[in-house]
Amino acid sequence: MKSVRPLKRMSAVCILILSGVLLFSPITLAEDAFRLWSGETTLRGANIHQRRVYPELDGAEYMGSGPIGPPFTQADFDRLAALGANYVNISHPGLFTETPPYKPDPAAVEHLDGLIEMAKRADLFVVISFRTGPGRSEFTFYYGDEGWFPASYINNSVWDDPEAQEGWAEMWRYTAERYRENPVIAGYDLMVEPNINEVYDIWEPEEFYARFDGTTADWNRMYPLLVSAIREADPAVPILVGGMCYSAVEWLPWLEPMDDPRIVYAVHQYTPYE
Repeated sequence: MKSVRPLKRMSAVCILILSGVLLFSPITLAEDAFRLWSGETTLRGANIHQRRVYPELDGAEYMGSGPIGPPFTQADFDRLAALGANYVNISHPGLFTETPPYKPDPAAVEHLDGLIEMAKRADLFVVISFRTGPGRSEFTFYYGDEGWFPASYINNSVWDDPEAQEGWAEMWRYTAERYRENPVIAGYDLMVEPNINEVYDIWEPEEFYARFDGTTADWNRMYPLLVSAIREADPAVPILVGGMCYSAVEWLPWLEPMDDPRIVYAVHQYTPYE
């Protein structure tokens, strides 16, 4: 039986409750961030989807007038906190360019800085999750929806290009160095939903790993490079790692753990759609 594919279009805000009993005891920002992940459930909040704006596709209003959208304001974060949240997952474009030479994108850096600052003012913890980066564009999430954009916008070269994978490592090293002293950072999610299996239309992990184990398309081969890059800058920050097939729970047993006590292995659960 095939694994069910995840939904292609997602709302801009998804409510998240990290499994367990909700606790409403206050957490000080000075606490060790890994305690947020290693005991009873303490984080509750929302995921905000951010992507690059393409005026030729989005027009002047749909995603806002900035380089990344949709726009959020301080009032949005304040309202989230007032509703009882203490956490926001910022699902954001990576801070490096998607095409070589891979280097920091000032617009992406400035935008993420602004979101983190608004979350900080609202007393919210932040997880930074990168959707895109060297050799990976936002349009990897829209297979089957090519009617509204040219297929040339899809970039998945990271899965067969060691240079792009090294670019992801450098991007995470840069990110960890930039935010190392920020007390609201609760973790880094290395890549939002690795999904090269969809390119090959393979939906069973046994079939995928029989073909791609140990290759550049093997996330188990790539993600340790990113962890190591972060650890060079920050030995303590929690690191979130999801598996292949959009981090589906069925693929979690195929994710090979690293010898790092501060990794959180994560799943994204979309089914049942009905």
